Amino acid sequence: TQSIASQILSLNNNSWTITLKNVLRAFTLAWHKSKLVNITEELARRTRPFEIKKGVASELEREFLKTIEEENSIYKLRRMKQKIKESFFSIKENSTFEPLRILIVGESYCVIEPFVNFDLIEYLGGQGVLAEPFLTTHQWLFYHALRKDEGSNLSKEKAKKLAEPFWAYGTGGEDQVSIGHAINAARQGFDGIIHLMPFSCMPETAALPVFEKISELYSIPFLNFSLDEYSSPTGFYTRIEAFLDCLMLRRKKNFNKFKGAQNEVHPSLFLGEG
Repeated sequence: TQSIASQILSLNNNSWTITLKNVLRAFTLAWHKSKLVNITEELARRTRPFEIKKGVASELEREFLKTIEEENSIYKLRRMKQKIKESFFSIKENSTFEPLRILIVGESYCVIEPFVNFDLIEYLGGQGVLAEPFLTTHQWLFYHALRKDEGSNLSKEKAKKLAEPFWAYGTGGEDQVSIGHAINAARQGFDGIIHLMPFSCMPETAALPVFEKISELYSIPFLNFSLDEYSSPTGFYTRIEAFLDCLMLRRKKNFNKFKGAQNEVHPSLFLGEG
């Protein structure tokens, strides 16, 4: 039996051309699908808190995700973007509603994978919360593949720069980037931060005291979850509900005195020099 290497070397020029075309087409197809998935998930995420009839955005999201998965025509995928936008924009919304805004940070897989985080983003949206993950599958995929911050409001480099006074360098995973996003969210007036991590994850565990200090300095509530195979959705949702109740009470009392981008906390306070 020929080895893989010898089989590759035995390919004629025509075979190489066909192979290269297939690779380029596969990459282009993956790019368009990933982009459409990102758009669909973002529109669903931003629509859920405002929709008058609950569940419409999630149902529409599932329909489009299935269509994107099954479609292999690049031409049809290119034309699908406008249809997705029009469908979500047609959902009736409560335009006067002001949802809570929560940033979700932590280990990338825990933030991205709905099975691991018990469909946290969809659940929060159903509770009238605008949930913003610091990272999406599309952003993770193309940053690691091409070192490109695709579709991110805050680039990795800017996030790291924000985190440097508190966390000088990353210890692995997304710890430093998560800290930068947390600071940025506090400056933008988010109502709270949820931190997700696998049980015993060293980088995220090491960063926990920094998140807690940022929560104290910027007066922004912070909730941490350590997830493993024994995590219960019942206990998970109970803690989320209690957290949301606290955020609503806090908003009613107008307690967030640091709200807004103009409020700045000097890192020296964290370092004990202020």
